[in-house]
Amino acid sequence: MKTSGTGARFIVRHFPAILLILTAGALGLFSLCWKPAHGVILSAWVEGNRANGYYCYLRYHYLVDGAVYTSIQPVSSTASGHAAALEQIVHYPAGKTVPLYYAALNPAHSLLEKPPLLRYTPHATFSFLLLGVAGLLVRSRR
Repeated sequence: MKTSGTGARFIVRHFPAILLILTAGALGLFSLCWKPAHGVILSAWVEGNRANGYYCYLRYHYLVDGAVYTSIQPVSSTASGHAAALEQIVHYPAGKTVPLYYAALNPAHSLLEKPPLLRYTPHATFSFLLLGVAGLLVRSRR
């Protein structure tokens, strides 16, 4: 029995468009993996040295589905010196509420900033989906 290979030809011919649509789906799923929440700062301190820079670290706790989690994360920016790092701590007093993102599948993992991919996910998802569908439409008319 001989098969025409139509399905394989379709995939090869439309591979760029299919790849864009699959990428859009993957980005959409990634955005579902991180949930926003709020945490309360327990403490803040500075660590580091001149060679590698100084970082302001925050210890905070947050609540997810009735369970309390505690985490330690550095503030994203590196201070140029010890004094500058100490100035950052002023913005994070104990008891202050801060926004955070936790991993939906593992709430014990959290970040104080949006994961980089999540910042652009809605725009990228729509763009890749639109380009992929346009590519399929253009190629199917040939």
